[in-house]
Amino acid sequence: MSAHAPETIETIETIEPLRTKSDSTAFEIGFVANLNKDSNVSENKTSFQEAVVARTEDDVVAAKHKLSFYKSLVSPTDKPMSITIEYKELFSNRAFGHVQVSFLRTCFAPTFTNNTQSLDQFIAKWEKAAPFYAVPDNILSIRPINDHHTELRVQLESPITRPLLAAIFPSVLDEEDDATVDCLVRAHITMHHVLTRNLFFGTDAHGECIVTHSLVSDDRYVQMASFVAAARKEADATRCVRVV
Repeated sequence: MSAHAPETIETIETIEPLRTKSDSTAFEIGFVANLNKDSNVSENKTSFQEAVVARTEDDVVAAKHKLSFYKSLVSPTDKPMSITIEYKELFSNRAFGHVQVSFLRTCFAPTFTNNTQSLDQFIAKWEKAAPFYAVPDNILSIRPINDHHTELRVQLESPITRPLLAAIFPSVLDEEDDATVDCLVRAHITMHHVLTRNLFFGTDAHGECIVTHSLVSDDRYVQMASFVAAARKEADATRCVRVV
């Protein structure tokens, strides 16, 4: 038996299957292709997950900001503050309809005035202004001044367009010539201003809290006068060039 052992080993080594060079190359190519495919899938998944994480982080920051804002309110459950907060919530979606009108008719006195405007004039003005001024996430502060007085401050950014002029500054369209208005609109100006609204409260005949009047202050008309003056000069200069 021992004399034949080497031959047995030799035979086993001879019949062992050998991997050719072409087989090895094909295997390597296939392996690399699979790696690249897996790598692309992994990169796509990673990019998607990163986008989801970024969006989630933005949502968390926004939620924290809103939570911090409401925590900063003094006695947010008292009636004047509740009405003020609801007012801002309802006028934050660039919309004006039955819900907003119903709120104003219910929570504002029939004799309500906004500066010199009556309640009907205030509603009519909001109907025109809502697409431009009823915007979300623009609160700077809401605070109680005393038991019958709250203050709301918002930041507004309003690109000057013909629809904006028609809704908010109709006198510009009525009093200025077409050349001036064209120059004003072509300038692509965005008006930045802070609007402060003071709401004052009383009670109706049933003892319910209502808004009796409102005072608003901002510098939008001062800014518009400056923009119109510049547009007027540009229009005049253009007319002079055409004459020459």
